[in-house]
Amino acid sequence: MEKGEQIPESEWLTGVALGWRGPWGTSYLSNLRRQLAAWKDATAWIAMERGRQGLSPMPWTSLHAMTDDELRSVHAYIRSLPVTGESTPAPVPPAEEPKSPYLNLAPVVPQ
Repeated sequence: MEKGEQIPESEWLTGVALGWRGPWGTSYLSNLRRQLAAWKDATAWIAMERGRQGLSPMPWTSLHAMTDDELRSVHAYIRSLPVTGESTPAPVPPAEEPKSPYLNLAPVVPQ
């Protein structure tokens, strides 16, 4: 996000340590290359994705709308990339202050 559209493909899907903070707490964009390294079987990964309700900013509704063939293609593409980058921080509960930089996405009600 900080680089706009200037992110080289070698860095795609490696996550970001910048948090997204809102009423749910603080969450981070996952390193999908590392996550999918453990999911060799596309069928098992698709079943997990179909039932998963994660935190923002992951576009879960978009993933849930994909067909199994589309998800199989996503799985194959991500698994074709070299596993690189660091793991991203774990989510932080709403009552705790994150230790990393974050964007505050809490709604503001005008007065």
